[in-house]
Amino acid sequence: ARLQNAHLRKVNSAFSGFASLKLHLFIQPLGKTGMTNLLFSHPHKVVVVWRCSPYALQNHFEVVLVAKDGSQRVIYNEQDDRYVERPSAATITFIDGDRFIVREETTTGWFHLYLHSITEGRLNAITEGEWEVTQLVGLAPNMKTVYYMSTEQSPLERHLYSISLDGSDKVCLLSKPGYWRVYPSLDMKYFA
Repeated sequence: ARLQNAHLRKVNSAFSGFASLKLHLFIQPLGKTGMTNLLFSHPHKVVVVWRCSPYALQNHFEVVLVAKDGSQRVIYNEQDDRYVERPSAATITFIDGDRFIVREETTTGWFHLYLHSITEGRLNAITEGEWEVTQLVGLAPNMKTVYYMSTEQSPLERHLYSISLDGSDKVCLLSKPGYWRVYPSLDMKYFA
């Protein structure tokens, strides 16, 4: 399904640290599919729309890349016969103009991180195992290391890990027992 009957609305928006931007929004009346989120990424100049199945079904959602000319392309599709977790702002994290990380459970039944490419599709699993990634905390400035919280040590605890985008070099950074919450610095060097 395309964004049909959509009309264009120009919006001026200011983001901290950036000059005023002109953003083109395609507004569509909700029908059989609902738009739950609209993402705009200034450095990558992409607009992404998430379309979901109706709440009664909640078994499908897709991420649609909308180009400046209005053309659209599905860059991520998640579907299950029974249930798909409702997407949120934490579901998709863009790394650069082509790659993005998805936190999903449909593939294995456990929430894990997967590296995707707009041009090539799924590249690889970043995390795997019989435990869940509960939060993607952030990316190192080099865009090669991911920081995440997980239940790997116990379903009752949360610990901070770092891992390379290819799934190697995993390190537990907070190993003492507990349900940890972290607040990283922008450069991911310090955590409170």
